[in-house]
Amino acid sequence: LLVTGTFWSALSDDTSYGFQAILANDQIQQVVFDEQNRAWIGTSLGGVVLMEEQDGLWLKLAAFSAQNGVLGSNGIQAIYFDEQERTWIQALEGGVTVVEEKDKQWKKVFSFSDQDDLIGSNDIDIIRFDYQNRVWFGIQDVGIVVLKENNDGWEKVDSFSVEGGTLSSNNVGTIIFNDQQQAWIGTS
Repeated sequence: LLVTGTFWSALSDDTSYGFQAILANDQIQQVVFDEQNRAWIGTSLGGVVLMEEQDGLWLKLAAFSAQNGVLGSNGIQAIYFDEQERTWIQALEGGVTVVEEKDKQWKKVFSFSDQDDLIGSNDIDIIRFDYQNRVWFGIQDVGIVVLKENNDGWEKVDSFSVEGGTLSSNNVGTIIFNDQQQAWIGTS
C-alpha cells in the first residue's frame, strides 16, 4: 500500500483511490498490517478503517470511530496487535479500545480510559506488551501502569512513577524489552 498525499495505491497494479471515498478523514497517522495482510489505517480525525485486498482491489471491511461508539476519540495515535490477535487502538485523548473479530464480525472487547480505576487517564503515550503478556501503558504525567489479564478481567500488577522513586520523569517516550526480559524506559 502506497500512501501519497490524498491518494493511495496498491503497488502491484498502481490503481489509485481517492481517500474521500473510503476514509472519514484523509490525514493518515498510521498504517499497519495484521497477520492476514489487512491494512489498518488510523487517521487524525476519522478513526480507523480496516481494508483488505481482494482480487487486486482494496475493499473496506470495517470502520471504527467515536461516532459508531467504538473509540473514545477519532484522533488515532497508534495501532497494536496482541498475541490473541486482538487489535489495540490508541486514540488521542480517548484512551485505548481493544477490538476483535468473531465470526467475521468486529466487536469492542474492552477499553481503558479515565473512566476506569486501572489507568485513570485518556492521555496514553505508548503501549507495549512484555514477555508475560502484560500490557505496559506509558501515561502522560502519570508514568507507567502495568496490567495483566486474568479470568475476571484486568488487574493492575505494577506501576512506575517519579512519586514512587522509579522514574526520572512521568512522561514516557519509549518502553523496550531486551532478551533478558528487562524493561528499558525512556522518559523526557
